[in-house]
Amino acid sequence: MLYGGAALFAWTLVSGQDSPSAPAVAQATPAASEPLAPTSTDLALGTIAQRAVRSVVTVGASSGFVAWTAKGMSLVVTARPAGGWKTGAGRAVTLTFGGRELDGTLVRTNARTGLGLVRVPEVLPRPLWQQRRAAGVTRGDRLVAVTADGVTTFAAKSAGRNAIWGLGAATAPGAPVLNESGRLVGVTSAGRVVPIGRACGSIRRC
Repeated sequence: MLYGGAALFAWTLVSGQDSPSAPAVAQATPAASEPLAPTSTDLALGTIAQRAVRSVVTVGASSGFVAWTAKGMSLVVTARPAGGWKTGAGRAVTLTFGGRELDGTLVRTNARTGLGLVRVPEVLPRPLWQQRRAAGVTRGDRLVAVTADGVTTFAAKSAGRNAIWGLGAATAPGAPVLNESGRLVGVTSAGRVVPIGRACGSIRRC
């Protein structure tokens, strides 16, 4: 009786009424609406991004990544920036990789996909696509786009032979896109993701 009487007295002081008309109900946002911790998929994509960024370069206003190495040189996949390709004499470009500036040559471009291929006259580490093993993407797959400035995770809204949609235009063109298994699935270009298999035949024979 002591506890119940104290509770009633406290309620009366606060409400100004003689007795409660109904029990108070706490209104709170369900805990499930705000994840308390990253999901296992988010953690996996974060780890994959940390590894992939070691292969990422900057080419002017675009991103890019080391895709193949052979015969003392490296081939970097990139994509056309919003203002168009900017090159010097002989289609020369400057890349930034691991804090170093490197000279390269834009040897191939493809107007339909927006992809470009840069040749660098030295072997760079960790090529992301040394062997052709394109992975398929289906709607709802969680993916990560990696640039030197940061990463973006997103869910594929749709996926076809020519494009994967769901990323938006905020990420720099030329960024590699990987799935939660660490497989390279595409390259960002003009607000979409070009499936990596499209690089074969458009900018390199493979």
